[in-house]
Amino acid sequence: MTIDEQVKVVLQRLRPAEPRLVELAKDPDCSVLLQFVRYLDDEEGEPERLSHSDAGLQKLGGQHQLLGWHLSSDDLGFLSRIGASIDADEYG
Repeated sequence: MTIDEQVKVVLQRLRPAEPRLVELAKDPDCSVLLQFVRYLDDEEGEPERLSHSDAGLQKLGGQHQLLGWHLSSDDLGFLSRIGASIDADEYG
């Protein structure tokens, strides 16, 4: 799954608990964080695809199909309402 897909699954599970998460985030001893770590050179990971595109263009190396991620405004709004921050670590 891409980061986008994984985040969607996690946030869908958390949305029903939004009121409780908001309350928990008010506790100074509690922090709310969406964190993900990705290792781009993992031997068991998905290899980079360098095939030709439908337009006949050759994809250059270093543009792995799993690079990058996106959060919708709805997801960002939810994270903001529950007082969450985002920590994204990517290692090559």
